[in-house]
Amino acid sequence: MAKGRKVPPPTPPGDGLPDHRLQAQIADAVHGAITQLLRRDGSDCCAWYAATAANIMPHITGHKYTINSGSLELATAPDGRGFEMNAVDPLIADAEFHSLLVRDHGNGRFELADLAARHWRTWAKRLGASWQAPAPPDYIWCWASDLAAQWPYYISYQADLILTNKHIAYITTGPGAPILRQLSGAALKRLGRGPR
Repeated sequence: MAKGRKVPPPTPPGDGLPDHRLQAQIADAVHGAITQLLRRDGSDCCAWYAATAANIMPHITGHKYTINSGSLELATAPDGRGFEMNAVDPLIADAEFHSLLVRDHGNGRFELADLAARHWRTWAKRLGASWQAPAPPDYIWCWASDLAAQWPYYISYQADLILTNKHIAYITTGPGAPILRQLSGAALKRLGRGPR
């Protein structure tokens, strides 16, 4: 047997990111469920975006996803100015955090999806930041290592373990559990996978 570098095993089928068409369908279904059932535009619902997606992904891809809640820093101008949602030191008491859909693929590969990205401009306005950027995307879905390439200016997410665990408890066994079931059912129905 020849010595040399070990060749990594091929990625198993279905072990990469969902294809772009499926990403868009999931993002639209989750957004539609939130606006329909919660009767608001969704700009204050990033945790529901992430939690609903995490709850439906096993039905769609067969893979387990979860959420991360924490801080978001986003430049909204070419000179780097923008806004920060700082979960550790919030300016808006108990409301300044951001939540993402995440999946650990192993070997240091993390998939992340910001399904509430469509609301970035609204958040900038609420937090007093000017918007000199392109229109925000409806969502971002990428490998964590590719995040910087998803936005023309600076973007950073930082998970907070205590806040994440608090949100997971709220939506799985706490008062949010019935809401999550309704949102998940509505999103799956929009995807053609719900009860008929």
